[in-house]
Order: sequence, then C-alpha cells, then structure tokens
Amino acid sequence: MAGPLEGIRVIDITKTIAGPYSASLLGDMGADVTKVEPPGTGDDFRYAAPIVEGESYYFMMANRNKKSITLNLKNEKGKKILFDLVKDADVFIESYRPGTVKRLGVDYKAIKEVNPQIVYCSISGFGQDGPLRDRAAYDLVLQSMGGIMSVTGSPGGPPTPVGVPIIDVLTALIAVYGILSSLVFRERTGKGQYVDTSLFEASMVPLMQMAAVYFNTGVPPKPGQKQEYLVPYGVFNAKDGQFVLEAGNDATWKRLCHALALDDMADDPRFQKNYDRAKYRQEILPRIEGALRTREAEEWIEILGDAGVPAGPIYNLDQIFKHPQTVHRKMIVEVDHPKAGRTKLIGIPTKFSETPAEISLPPPMLGQHTEEILQRIGYTAEQFKELKNEGVV
Repeated sequence: MAGPLEGIRVIDITKTIAGPYSASLLGDMGADVTKVEPPGTGDDFRYAAPIVEGESYYFMMANRNKKSITLNLKNEKGKKILFDLVKDADVFIESYRPGTVKRLGVDYKAIKEVNPQIVYCSISGFGQDGPLRDRAAYDLVLQSMGGIMSVTGSPGGPPTPVGVPIIDVLTALIAVYGILSSLVFRERTGKGQYVDTSLFEASMVPLMQMAAVYFNTGVPPKPGQKQEYLVPYGVFNAKDGQFVLEAGNDATWKRLCHALALDDMADDPRFQKNYDRAKYRQEILPRIEGALRTREAEEWIEILGDAGVPAGPIYNLDQIFKHPQTVHRKMIVEVDHPKAGRTKLIGIPTKFSETPAEISLPPPMLGQHTEEILQRIGYTAEQFKELKNEGVV
C-alpha cells in the first residue's frame, strides 16, 4: 500500500540536521525526495562521527527515504538541471543562511517562475528577516538563546543543555507542519506559497509552561523550577534506585496517595488542587519520598502503573532500544546500505491504517542516483558523462 504522500515530489537542498530530517519525514510518508548536494563534498554532515565504512552514521539517521544527486548550483548548467527537477516538483526545501539562495539564483522568486504552484520552505537559524537574520546558528546556540537551557537541570544547578539536538528535530517537525498545511492550501486554491521557519522560533515552542509562569510573575524560572508547580513531579528514590513519577492532575494525586497507603493525604482539604499542593510541597514531598523508599523501583512502577499513576524507569539507550514495546512498535528498523551494510535506524513513529509509512530507501551515498535522476528528466547517458567531466554533477 502507498504512503499518504505518494505522488508528491520534494527537492531537498538542505544540510546538517533540521532541513534534511524534514525532507526525510516527508519521504517516510511516501514522498519522492531528491537530495541535491555539491559534487565532491556533499552535505556537511556526511563527515560527522561516527563513521561506518566511510559513511557518517549521524548523516544516515537524518537522510533515509531519499535519493542523492550532485549538482554544482554555481554553474549555469547545474542550475538548469535543478530547474528541470523543479518543473514537476511539489515541494522545495532549503536551509542556507538568508540571502544565499538569492545569490545562487534559486530563491523562491526564481523557483516560482519555473513552477508557480511550488511550496517553497526556508529553514534558517533566525528567520528570513529581523536583526539576527544573518547570524549563523546551530542547535546548541538556540537551546541557549531560546531559553531551554535556562530551565533545564537540577534545582540550584547551572543551566544545562538537553542531551540531544532537540531544537533541530523540533524545527524539522514545524517545517513539515508548514509544508503539509501549504499542500492542503494548494489543493483548495491551486496556489503554492512560501514557508519561512527557523530554529529561533522553534526553540520557544516547548516553553509553554515556563512562559505561563513568567508571564504571570514577571520572574524568569530557574533550572528545575517546574518541580515547584507540579507536586509531586520528578525523580524519586526507591529502595534500590531512582525512577520518575508525575501526578499531573487531581484524580491522579488521589490514586497516588492510595497506592502509597497515604490515604489521609488524599482526603486532606489542603491538598485537593495542584496549586494548593504546590504551596505545601515541603510538607508533601517528605512523606511521598519516605513511602517510596520502602520498595524497589521496579515494584513501585508496577504498583503505580496498575493504579493509573504515570511512573517509569530511567532507561539508557540500550534498555529502551531493546525494550519489548520498542520492538513491538517497530521503532528500530534495519536497512541494507550499499556501503555501510546492515544499518539500524529509528523507526517511523506514526502508524496509519490505510496508508502505511515505511523506510523504503536507505540513506543515499553522495550522488548515488545522479544518472538515474538525470535520465528521468530526459538527459542521455552521453550527456551525463559530459556533465560529470565538466564538474557540473
């Protein structure tokens, strides 16, 4: 069965993580994605560690379900080939610093002249306008500037970065959201449009709760301060180690109290609402912590789970990737890469009843599909050789 985006063609001239991952997500849904890279070098992240048989594993994680063509976009022949690809494309994604695609002659205006119905998405560090538009940015910079580091970490501790490129991944998701919304708009009106998003804007999206605190008090929250507003919430010590739990609403609070045999707290009028429990956290938490130290973490997770209280272990990657739920939900898949061999990738997190998504193509080697793609748009084998000799592809 075909994926939900079967028949949609995507031109991807992005690099690093956010842009390539957004195109890969569209490929997961069945879109035909062509990754355009500079001859000889390709995407910067082809050289990111770890390297397996000369191929970057990091690059492979963000570039499945696409084909690779090498094109020198500074060469007029290379640009013409790109325009030939654009003619029957639906989506064009770029992630250069603002102004670069205009200098190359492949900005929205130029691409729109070739294909007026194109959905053109720009992904940058800070957006296409504003005082910071020309500044370079990576995930860590926006974790820092965007406020996430300022609220991450232990109470009283220093601002701490998240251990994964969360801003890059979130930016990719937001870009896909914009692209898919634009495709729906085009379906209704016949018009394409320009989509502009950035790591800067994406970095503020997860701040909802902390923003609510700041807008209410005018005081910026500190690392670990979320634990002051949800009680109980966080990492707790059991008899043999740590685990997490969260009583996110009043009904769950009562279930937690009964599961811990703290029935008096469930009925205490001072603790009936979360905002009240936040005021009495210094009284509540010692009793919760004392009860939890009486059993082992695994036992508590089972008891609390049966009681309807969200609780879970603190897994490392080995534990989560081998977990029966991970296996059952097919969140680790294997593909055959032409150089790296059998390669494990993160699976597709959305399941469809009628249009199942799949990883049908392994991450491409640099220029692996150049001749194939050129043939599709009418170039002969002889023309391919000439273009290669001229350094166009």
